Amino acid sequence: MRLVYVPPLSDAYFFINQAKGLPSISSAQNLTNRYLTSCILLSWTAMEVAVSHRAKELQARGVLRAVPSRQLIRSVESLLTVNKRTLDIRTFRRLRKLRNDVAHPRADDKDDEPEICVAIETFDFCAKVIQDLYHPAKLVFSATES
Repeated sequence: MRLVYVPPLSDAYFFINQAKGLPSISSAQNLTNRYLTSCILLSWTAMEVAVSHRAKELQARGVLRAVPSRQLIRSVESLLTVNKRTLDIRTFRRLRKLRNDVAHPRADDKDDEPEICVAIETFDFCAKVIQDLYHPAKLVFSATES
């Protein structure tokens, strides 16, 4: 079985586990927020890296003729059809909006801090999409596993 390693996803995995291990006390809140933000952003970065890599791979094999759209959602949908997989568009859009809120905070959203449940959901969703892009390969979280 083929093993797939996507470095930003491995980093996101590290940060979510660091956040889970911190105590729920005010002195740890800033560090927790930093870890959660990193997890969310790196999970989406991993998806973008995987989409780019997979598209190049499929083009080289002659399976994919045209480069997928520059819109991430369209690219993911297009690539998933190769493996007869589908994208949960509603979840994609909801989590992508949360990612955009983290990446581009508005001045009036100073009190918005990422929640651990959102970071976990984002990581799990992005990991599942990446897994589906490379189906039936196995996703690994360490370069030494691959």
